[in-house]
Amino acid sequence: MAGVILKNVIKHFGKIVAVSSVNLEIKEGEFVILVGPSGCGKSTTLRMVAGLESVTSGEIYIGDRLVNNISPKGRNIAMVFQNYALYPHKTVYQNMAFGLKLRRFPKDEIDRSVKDVAKVLGIGELLDRRPDHLSGGQRQRVAVGRAIVRKPEVFLFDEPLSNLDAKLRVHMRAELILLHKRLETTMIYVTHDQVEAMTMGDRIVIMKDGIVQQIGTPLEVFHQPRNLFVASFIGSPTMNFVECTLIQEDGNRYLKASGFKLRMPLSDKKSVGRYIDQKVILGIRPEYIYDIRMCRPGLVDGNTMRAMVEVIEPLGSESIIYFKVNGHSLIGKLEATTEIEMGQSLELCLDMAKVHLFDPATGDLIQELN
Repeated sequence: MAGVILKNVIKHFGKIVAVSSVNLEIKEGEFVILVGPSGCGKSTTLRMVAGLESVTSGEIYIGDRLVNNISPKGRNIAMVFQNYALYPHKTVYQNMAFGLKLRRFPKDEIDRSVKDVAKVLGIGELLDRRPDHLSGGQRQRVAVGRAIVRKPEVFLFDEPLSNLDAKLRVHMRAELILLHKRLETTMIYVTHDQVEAMTMGDRIVIMKDGIVQQIGTPLEVFHQPRNLFVASFIGSPTMNFVECTLIQEDGNRYLKASGFKLRMPLSDKKSVGRYIDQKVILGIRPEYIYDIRMCRPGLVDGNTMRAMVEVIEPLGSESIIYFKVNGHSLIGKLEATTEIEMGQSLELCLDMAKVHLFDPATGDLIQELN
């Protein structure tokens, strides 16, 4: 296995900047997810690592080798595509063995490798079938198996689960996590699905408009988003955002908007003095909005608001509730045992220790500014 390093990597398509100055270091054996909306540059970045797209400027290293001018087959990588890219006229065995045959591996070694990998992936009984006789999940396993038998230094996955149904995607996510644990090989995985990113990766690279917005572990990007985009993209349902004015009264700081006034915690470590009497964006995740009847002691004082219940989405153990607070829309994630009806007026409390403040002009998280 090998690590992967991207240094100031840029990709232009004519006048269009698809990827802008990406700097990323992936350690040996690490599982890194590139995530973002369509057109953010994540697949283009992956294809440059694979050698399927040229680099406009910058450097890409696989291990200690600069690979900018090395062909895809010389990079010792294996790529799994969204559409599986299996040969329809070949059997599962022939598809998995094809790359090894091109590299002139001995026949007995090919046979042993294919059968060993097929056993690991649970497709040993499918080796004589052709792709049109396989389910979507089985085809995906064959595509992954074809990559594994080559024993590459780096695995590249380009949205490999997007063609599968929801239940099978969950199952295949777990299989890929276990596969990475078993192989301990460097993996780079592209997806637009933030649930895949949060559940699979050691680290997540969040991209927008060709620019890396944040790199971190799943918990880091969830709890410490650097800007409004990351905060809104990561998490389901999305983070709530409300424009407020930050005021100071009687030695306390408050977030004031139409319909509520919330006291900032005294233990708050963010220095926001520069924003006193100015607009800020309050961000809070649905998990930290509570029905006051279920709120633990210590959260209620100065942290409540009156809301109207608009929509209820019961999900079994919990319910997603859509509220209106004097024209502001909020989403909460409450316990299903909470008795709530549509149209009901409800008092909510917020865990102010979990609030994020963002600059409305730049969208950046407000850090220590004094």
